[in-house]
Amino acid sequence: MGWLTEAEVARIRKLIERAGLPVTPPPGLDAARLRELMAVDKKVIEGQLRLVLLRRIGEAVVTADFPPELLMATLEEAA
Repeated sequence: MGWLTEAEVARIRKLIERAGLPVTPPPGLDAARLRELMAVDKKVIEGQLRLVLLRRIGEAVVTADFPPELLMATLEEAA
């Protein structure tokens, strides 16, 4: 969505890695399967997926207002 700079994304990734947490999906999970799993997440309300997104570091929003094609492209890039 373009809210974070590349430097901010790199900083967040480094902090997550430093904490010993994964920054990529487990092997064998493709974008379609990730999307299927997201469909049963607790943030799905009345069939509408909501994502927690960062506008900037320290400012998260829960929203259903995102382009589905951008979500799929992001999942494909990550998988």
